[in-house]
Amino acid sequence: MLTSFAGNVHGPVEVGHIILVSGKTIDGAMNLVINLSNGKVGEVDIPFHFSVRFHSENIIRNTLMEQAWGDEEIEDNLMASPNPIMSGWDFKVYILTGDDRFHVSVNDQPFCTYSYRMPLDTIRAIQVLGDLQKIYQVDHRRAYPSPWPFVQQDIRKGQEISFDTPRQFFPGHLMVISAIPSGNPNGTMIFKMTEGSTKRQMLHISCRVHQRLTIVNMMTESHEWRHEEQHGFPYEIDQMFKMAIGFTETAYVVAVNGERLFTYDYRFSNSFLDTLMSFRVQTSNGMQVEVQGIDHMDMGMSDCEGFETFSHPDVQIF
Repeated sequence: MLTSFAGNVHGPVEVGHIILVSGKTIDGAMNLVINLSNGKVGEVDIPFHFSVRFHSENIIRNTLMEQAWGDEEIEDNLMASPNPIMSGWDFKVYILTGDDRFHVSVNDQPFCTYSYRMPLDTIRAIQVLGDLQKIYQVDHRRAYPSPWPFVQQDIRKGQEISFDTPRQFFPGHLMVISAIPSGNPNGTMIFKMTEGSTKRQMLHISCRVHQRLTIVNMMTESHEWRHEEQHGFPYEIDQMFKMAIGFTETAYVVAVNGERLFTYDYRFSNSFLDTLMSFRVQTSNGMQVEVQGIDHMDMGMSDCEGFETFSHPDVQIF
């Protein structure tokens, strides 16, 4: 089964940011596309289009502006190979935003540069499309003037998917995850947010299929678990769900498919929101989760009033 990803970024892209996408294409793949666009759907502009064409063994770079493609860039590569990404293999594409151009490396080797044809701050979304078997990470990070997250990992294989952001979280922020669980019905999927470089879990949502329970917890300063809370289980194997996680002044608020699932009070002052750096999706016991999108929004209200609406399957976030 093929997979894809489309999500709104956490704030505009700026100089010194990094977009890191890694995954695996299917055997016999025809194409792989990474778009940095000003939206996810409709007639959007694409300031940077990175298209791997396996049949012609090259990688095309271009810009779509006002529904018109510019001149393709294929040559002037920094590597001998016009396409170092192999069909059916793992890949990693690293895009750094410089003063006047993108700097792109592929599988840890410099590949090309691409001069800006549109302002960086028009980039609002990341799309990963094509003949994809797995996506390991879609990280949006900051390298300059100071790195964020402090610890930046490459995720290859394993049972964890990474979605870093380049900015701190704040009351009124909303994150919406679209995903499909599959595999072993006795497995578990975990959504977690970690603090700084300590790997201390400041939000741990464990969805236990065999128990039909959602367990919520967070760690103390000594990395011990606090008393867990148990909530319902609004997920079904092989069916897409949307989970909205809101950050308020005093608590996390979580809704699934349009209905509030729980409110989980912070065990500390909300100043710890400034230290949240990484969002991860983890699975165990044969469970798999296909994350098709993560959207970031500023609700404009610190209590995230009405946030449940954005978790409804029929509500599209542009």
